[in-house]
Amino acid sequence: MGEEIRLHDETEAEALLQLGLSCLGMVGADLAVLKKGDARKKVIAWMIHKKTGVKVEWITGRLHMGTTSNFARYIRSVDKAEDGALLRLKLKMTN
Repeated sequence: MGEEIRLHDETEAEALLQLGLSCLGMVGADLAVLKKGDARKKVIAWMIHKKTGVKVEWITGRLHMGTTSNFARYIRSVDKAEDGALLRLKLKMTN
């Protein structure tokens, strides 16, 4: 049962990743060339983290975000965004 849940979460996370890329006008290849802390990556990671149970390592690896050590800070920055680029991207992803 645990393997089925993990696969379901990864399938859902991959679908959210593709939705995020599409919504933000990106393609998968863009992830490898953007900075690890790019605002678009942060917002996609935030959405995946919020809506699935995939491990942080899956998200940081799939989005080319480097090590997991900065992940909590990235997520918190999107959660607390009240203005600027992060908020605009967050609203674009959730509307």
